[in-house]
Amino acid sequence: MVDTNGWFEVHKDFFEALKINGRFTRLFKLFETKFKKYVYDLGTGKIFICSEFEYKILKSLFDNNCLHSSLFSEIDETMFKDCLDNLTQIITKENLFQAYPLTGYSSSHGDFNLTKEVISRGLEQITLELTERCNLRCKYCIYSDEYELYRNFSPNDMTWEIAHASIDYAIKHSSENLTVTFYGGEPLLQFDLLKKCVEYISTIKGTKIIIYSMTTNMTLITKEIADYLSERQMFSVICSLDGPEEINDENRISITGDGSFS
Repeated sequence: MVDTNGWFEVHKDFFEALKINGRFTRLFKLFETKFKKYVYDLGTGKIFICSEFEYKILKSLFDNNCLHSSLFSEIDETMFKDCLDNLTQIITKENLFQAYPLTGYSSSHGDFNLTKEVISRGLEQITLELTERCNLRCKYCIYSDEYELYRNFSPNDMTWEIAHASIDYAIKHSSENLTVTFYGGEPLLQFDLLKKCVEYISTIKGTKIIIYSMTTNMTLITKEIADYLSERQMFSVICSLDGPEEINDENRISITGDGSFS
């Protein structure tokens, strides 16, 4: 197959410009599950689902340090161009593949193999982002429209399957003390999932000491929620209050723009 319109070279130049010190390995990591293929961007922490061929394109970048022309033999030209167009748009829009190069390695544990052992068994904290929804639109929130490089609010919620797998991993790789933090969005929009996580952890933690923490805007607290939290041992609640009503309501506003002080 021959690129008659020069689109391949244009995309090739685009990806070449992303290289840092001649390597793509610090820019992203590829991984796959039984059903999906993903790319994880090291700079922003974002994860994206890839099509089969988009995954091959990124793998070519990772393995060969360039966009290899051998990919022409694997797909129709129109589909190839569409995949490259899609990847280019996502990379540009989401500010992907811009992680700084890894210039060296240092550790208080000294030996690299010992550090791997600490990573494997010394996990101290896990943060579960229960939802990307929030009932407020605080103007200074990093997920607001003011901060273009971060994700925005969305209807996405964490599933029990993901929470379950994350908890299993954390328990397996943690030491005797583990902090589990619930985050969002507003985590109380997923209060049932929060309770399910806490109850599941209690059945598998063994002798480990679990400390819970939650970052919340407090506006959804009910007596049921307050009673539940107060009855848990070592469950801290982190909240933000912005002073008197006129100050609070200038920035801490609802989706409709109303103040949240009351």
